[in-house]
Amino acid sequence: MVRTSSVRAVAEAAGQGMATPGAVCVRRPGPGQDRGCSDGAWRSALPIQQVTSFFGGRYVDLYSSSVGHDTCQPADIKWVEGICGDAADYWPAKLPGTLLNCGLTGKRVPLVHPNAEDHADTAAHVERAIRIALLHQ
Repeated sequence: MVRTSSVRAVAEAAGQGMATPGAVCVRRPGPGQDRGCSDGAWRSALPIQQVTSFFGGRYVDLYSSSVGHDTCQPADIKWVEGICGDAADYWPAKLPGTLLNCGLTGKRVPLVHPNAEDHADTAAHVERAIRIALLHQ
């Protein structure tokens, strides 16, 4: 449908970054503890990449740059807030209908949501992809 409206349009699809090395920040001892989870996140991006390529679009890889910036990292390194995290006031402090109350620790309930650093990284990758697409028209 996009190409019928604009013959020169280029479809862009962005993958997803690595939110957590597991569903919740749980440390497991041993070598390669994050490898299986990060491999799983990468595998979930492959179908998006393959379908985008099949239809002649360009895939924007957000995963690679996000490795090492998951919710388990210290505040100055992570790009994703966990279930309880530092977030703006519009995020609730308590999750209605549950016992989850992040307000007790001065946090909010962003429910594993990207922070400003992740948004900046995503914007840089998408901008680059758009500029490259414009150069090739």
